[in-house]
Amino acid sequence: MKVIIASAMFPPIKTGTSNHTKNLVKAFYKSNTDVSLITVKNKQANNDTKLPYPVYRLKALHFNSKKYFKHLRVVSIFISNYIKSYTIIKRKSPDRIIIINHYLDLVFPIIISAKLLKIPIYISVGTQLHSPNIYKNKILNILDKLICGNLVFPFANKIVAWDNQIIKYLHDIHRSNIIRSKIIEIPFGARDLYDSNFEKKTNYDLTHKIVGVGAILDARDFIYIIKIFKKLVIEYPKLNLIIIGHEYTDKTRKYVESEGLLSKVNFLGEVEHKEVLKQEILIVRLNSPTTIGLFQQ
Repeated sequence: MKVIIASAMFPPIKTGTSNHTKNLVKAFYKSNTDVSLITVKNKQANNDTKLPYPVYRLKALHFNSKKYFKHLRVVSIFISNYIKSYTIIKRKSPDRIIIINHYLDLVFPIIISAKLLKIPIYISVGTQLHSPNIYKNKILNILDKLICGNLVFPFANKIVAWDNQIIKYLHDIHRSNIIRSKIIEIPFGARDLYDSNFEKKTNYDLTHKIVGVGAILDARDFIYIIKIFKKLVIEYPKLNLIIIGHEYTDKTRKYVESEGLLSKVNFLGEVEHKEVLKQEILIVRLNSPTTIGLFQQ
């Protein structure tokens, strides 16, 4: 079986989607699938030739907005990217293409090439387009319906949701029965492993740490988690909360300071896995056999 994975996020970019892409490609490779990756150019990317699978990078215009989207790269404005995508996909002749996340414009050269070559497309959705600001959220919903609902999802053979919350989000925004009929769920997270490898209860006296992973955004500010942590730390005074991810807003740090928790909450920012391990934190990333199997069906 041959698979091409297309994602605008891949190391050295440090995001959850980037790590998901890396882990998914690696898992396909380990399952003896002929897998290739199409991603975007990055000035810091210099280790692609050391990877055991081919990586192709498209030309990209980088917008670095630390407050809104630090890793935004635009690729669809370059005609050469459509030609390069078509050439790669035609040469590799994959059985299917998996596009990770639906809202970045890498989807357009990939979709056009795949449709011209009659190759099935799976679009993986792991990110909701939403905002806590009611007016911004309405604008995002309208753009989601207009762009993704008309130019992206209609061309997908399957729309892969990472969890139930993503399914709810897709159903709330896209009322088309045709789009809804394409949605399937392939969980991304440790939930699959609960019954086999993980205990559901945590011994805080043993670990002393809770880890939150993800960029700190207005829509994901970790404040609810910090409120719970504040109650836990009364019973477990040695407990610490560690948050790993780029800070797009400072309201979380200000809240921690106002609650007198600066000595208990540590903001690490973006860090490499090896740096995290040095601080005696264990992060488990899922390469689920279930995920690979469902994509191969």
